[in-house]
Amino acid sequence: MKKSMIKVLLIIGKILCIIGMLYLCVALVLCMPKLLGTLEKNRLALIAGVAFLAGLPLFSFLRLNSLYVFGHELTHWVMAKLFLRKTGRFQSGKNAGAVEVENPNVWIILAPYVLPFYLLVVIGFYGLIMLIAKGSIHPAAVIVFAVLIGLSYAYHLVMTVFALRSGQADLKMKGKIFSLMMVITGNLLFVFMALIVATSQWRGGFKALSHQLLVQAEVIINIMQHIINKI
Repeated sequence: MKKSMIKVLLIIGKILCIIGMLYLCVALVLCMPKLLGTLEKNRLALIAGVAFLAGLPLFSFLRLNSLYVFGHELTHWVMAKLFLRKTGRFQSGKNAGAVEVENPNVWIILAPYVLPFYLLVVIGFYGLIMLIAKGSIHPAAVIVFAVLIGLSYAYHLVMTVFALRSGQADLKMKGKIFSLMMVITGNLLFVFMALIVATSQWRGGFKALSHQLLVQAEVIINIMQHIINKI
């Protein structure tokens, strides 16, 4: 009896989480155009955005599967270490890979679909060069890094879509719908934060998001009141 009750509670909890993530996703999507409108004021952010758009069709044909599989499995491994999980054999091939992780949680399982591994590598490398050069980098090098940032995120997004379409086993471990919503929400949050950093709209970005969340709540309340009145 206890096991069945726990199972029911877990299902209810997942459903509530899915609804909450969907609610947040709608707010994030509706807020992004406001931040995108200020990109033209930031030349480097605009360059990264153009590189991102160019990378979408490019990596749709040039998939570089071996590179993706290596980054995918390494992200699993790094997240496992961050959560202090024991890891075993690490495999990376052209079309498939695997890493043994003891008792993986949802963050470890879904990390490669949310965290853009090669984008983080580019940003880390850029930060290291900035540290070594004491903030003095040739403008051409900065433009190159902006292009790499855009391309690397486009690569992550394209390969994530292909991975999801191939029916990855990772999504089945915690439920397909729940896992897919976590992936979508995680990517939208990442893009939202990237836009805030790129446009320096910290106060305005979060203010717009909180306002959108309240507006959506009002819309839902009004719809519910309308339905109740009809009944």
